[in-house]
Amino acid sequence: MDIKFLTLGEYSQYVWPAYIFSFTICLSFYVSTKRKLEEMENVYKNEFKENKNIEVLSQKIKVRHEVLASITN
Repeated sequence: MDIKFLTLGEYSQYVWPAYIFSFTICLSFYVSTKRKLEEMENVYKNEFKENKNIEVLSQKIKVRHEVLASITN
């Protein structure tokens, strides 16, 4: 791999800080959103007194095995 590609020549002083800034902003949004979601989950659990483990009941899908008659003229 060519090292000039990573250094970006004379534009590196503008590009790398932009990459770092963008990564930092995205990371901070992710962390703040994750914290807010955990807070909202705790409020929901406390308000509705839900268990941590919610059991999902599967429903059997009834499949029709009848032969459909085709209409022929």
